[in-house]
Amino acid sequence: MNRLIVAAAAGTFAVAATASTAGATTKPTATPTTAVVATSAAAYAASATVPCIDMNGYSTATQFWRCTGPDATSRWVGSSCNVGQYNAGTYYNVYGAINPCGKRVWLHQYTYPNDVNNGWAVCVNDDGAWYVYTPAIFPENIQVSTNTASC
Repeated sequence: MNRLIVAAAAGTFAVAATASTAGATTKPTATPTTAVVATSAAAYAASATVPCIDMNGYSTATQFWRCTGPDATSRWVGSSCNVGQYNAGTYYNVYGAINPCGKRVWLHQYTYPNDVNNGWAVCVNDDGAWYVYTPAIFPENIQVSTNTASC
């Protein structure tokens, strides 16, 4: 069973962020921050419904998994662990994530290459733990990196 880690921050959530908006065509709508507060699964479960708790759609396949909704029955969707930039048509719903890819996965506020030095970025460790994001985040890009170090 995966460990459940809850990450939350006041305002915009980001584990790592670029504060520069130099060269940006529009100012990011969110303020980047590196403050993250983690609480235990028990404390989170006592205060709210855990998104995707029923594991609907999840399998043990080696994929980057993201929880797509706020409800206990919301669906898990898997995507490739192949190194690359994956831009959304609009944005991805990310209420939680599990990364067994063996390398860092980054969630970026903007599509590639607009995300370079602009907006927030969230690094998802490759430790197989289950991260719940409160509030949810809606990145436009998922980047599977070559970096195997922890975030």
